[in-house]
Amino acid sequence: MALRRCLSIYQLHPGRLVAWCNHHHQHSGIGFHTPTNVHYDHAAGMAKERSAILAAARARHPERFTTTEPKILALPGPASINQPKEVTEQSAAKLPVVPLSLKNSGAAP
Repeated sequence: MALRRCLSIYQLHPGRLVAWCNHHHQHSGIGFHTPTNVHYDHAAGMAKERSAILAAARARHPERFTTTEPKILALPGPASINQPKEVTEQSAAKLPVVPLSLKNSGAAP
């Protein structure tokens, strides 16, 4: 019954589900971080904190851990749908120069 209630709430208010997924749910594909933390570059700092906490817990209670060091999952590399091309000095020199007067007027060059 509780699951049905949750689903109906998210069907009525899909923004709540998106907000929860982006700000609260820790995704396994991005090292158990939230998308928001990854997007705003907080994930690396959080991984260091997690590592320090795990090291302290292991020092305090070694019997709870196996013989290997606890691992913090690494973040995957960047991903995008339409990855922008790298702009080099040579390619930037080939871009058309738009006069400042046209930039502010809204007229097409």
